Amino acid sequence: MSPPARRRVARLLAGHAALGALAWLLALPLWYAVDPARRPMVVRAAAGAVLAIALAQVLGAARRRVAAQPPSPFDRATAPFRDEPSLPRDFRELHEEVRFGRASQGYWTRVLRPRLDSLGQRLPAGPALPEPPLSGWRRRLGLGPTLAALRDLLARLEARG
Repeated sequence: MSPPARRRVARLLAGHAALGALAWLLALPLWYAVDPARRPMVVRAAAGAVLAIALAQVLGAARRRVAAQPPSPFDRATAPFRDEPSLPRDFRELHEEVRFGRASQGYWTRVLRPRLDSLGQRLPAGPALPEPPLSGWRRRLGLGPTLAALRDLLARLEARG
């Protein structure tokens, strides 16, 4: 182990020892103040506090290490559309709207459905766009129409235009 690494480990151990001593100093008055039957609870609470702080430090170190890593080939392959400059902005926005419309019934009814209706009114006269069917479980979960239903709806709009 290199000298800087040893110093870092020694500093970390000293910090945790100081944390343990501080927890012990804070728990000691409680130890004498509570009923003897409740003393194990004081020890468990102090140990839990020390453990929570140590785990938070470990979690923070793990997050920093993962954030410092370059993206994997899988992460680069599944990057969202907005990172691709060759796609037109309108297509990226439409992609996002369809994705949100499928995921949220509220977004479908308040945003995407009115936009499709206004588009249908600008096209030559034809039958009004039907409401895509929603299964019971999609309705209960607050999801919008399926991708197949949206595809059918857009095909009807294309046929009118």
